Amino acid sequence: MYNAFVMSRSQEILNQAPVYHVTLDEFVPEILHSGLKSRHRSRHIPTLRYRMYSLQIRITDELFDLVARKEGIGFRRMHSVYAEPTPDMPISSNDSILQVMVDPRAVLVAPSMELNMAMIALFEKVSPAEFYKRANLYWKTAITLEDYLKNQGKTFSLPEVMIPSPVKPHSISIYRR
Repeated sequence: MYNAFVMSRSQEILNQAPVYHVTLDEFVPEILHSGLKSRHRSRHIPTLRYRMYSLQIRITDELFDLVARKEGIGFRRMHSVYAEPTPDMPISSNDSILQVMVDPRAVLVAPSMELNMAMIALFEKVSPAEFYKRANLYWKTAITLEDYLKNQGKTFSLPEVMIPSPVKPHSISIYRR
């Protein structure tokens, strides 16, 4: 029984790929201890400005999830932790980059540009049809991290990785550039 567990765990570790999550330095100890949760389940909302932006994101995520349900897609933005496929993103002096090991078959990579354009359509009152078009395109073009890596990252210019929440602490470490 023990050997079967070790073999199973070894295979699981072999099928892992790193992605990178940015967070404020002050949240790192708790994240390393307790893991990551979707931003909608996290207590980490640092400023009033971020809270206002967070409300827009929450509304957008809920609407994107309605589109996903309508299209028969099982993934949900509301229940995801977000990351980048590479650690090459700019960060501020009070941010840390966390490396998160994930099963590349179980996470999605989607074009964040479509998310941004949908938010503009929604909050600048461009058009509900434009919002739906962008949300639909976002989900229709999302692929697994495994497929993204096979394409050597050439799929999207602004990729975002969605990891099902919660992420266990043993999968997370501090990334050093």
